Amino acid sequence: MKAKVNLIPKALLGTISFLMIIVLFLWLSAIHEVIEDGNAFGFSIGMSKAEVFANLQEHTEKNIEAINLVSADNKSSKRGVLSSNTHDFYASDKWVVMFESAYFFDSVTLEFCSGHLCKIFRKRQYLEMP
Repeated sequence: MKAKVNLIPKALLGTISFLMIIVLFLWLSAIHEVIEDGNAFGFSIGMSKAEVFANLQEHTEKNIEAINLVSADNKSSKRGVLSSNTHDFYASDKWVVMFESAYFFDSVTLEFCSGHLCKIFRKRQYLEMP
């Protein structure tokens, strides 16, 4: 008499393998990069707000979806429009530039110290996580 083959362990192994592949993909496709010296993504540390603003206006091929201007207390933000008054941009020391992407949440955060770019933070991930 033949022993019955138990399929549950194989199914469980397949499910666990599939979940591990998904987690590995999410981890490998994510970018979390902080630049405090040099240049990246078309911006250079030390650029003035006017230079960064002009760079954003000139390079429309960057597919900018939105720009959030974060308040000094990091508790609120307002949407910035490149064709509008620059006063809103100059009043904020943190600009979050979000790019159009079919698959990823893709953004670059530009932080200014004394009116000059001092930190660039690039974040790209497949899923939005807290």
